[in-house]
Amino acid sequence: NHAPLSREFSKRGCPISLRGQLWKQMLGVAIEEVDRYYYDQLVKHVCSYDMLVDKLIRKDIRQTSANDSHYFVFEDQFYQVMLAFTRDTAILKHFHNSSATPSKAYQKGKSESPEHLIIYPPN
Repeated sequence: NHAPLSREFSKRGCPISLRGQLWKQMLGVAIEEVDRYYYDQLVKHVCSYDMLVDKLIRKDIRQTSANDSHYFVFEDQFYQVMLAFTRDTAILKHFHNSSATPSKAYQKGKSESPEHLIIYPPN
């Protein structure tokens, strides 16, 4: 287990090229090719839609990283990951057993018709 060593290394700054490996070590996860493809699809979806919640996520991350010196070096990467997973529609299946409802928005510059409706999980 290299997680403690990885955390210490990341506190002092880490080259962008090593950040993915460090995160995997700190979290103890293995990433498969299908996971990379799924994430790439989420990122493409983020690039297609500009949502108000994106600004709230950015603000929240800035406030959090300003108060936590352990992970401030990952602020930009964390923002990109958060944007991708706030658009992950697979999370919607968790609403079937909940009284909560997913957030809804319409595509920017499009009419408020059902084909332009975007449903995404809250952050």
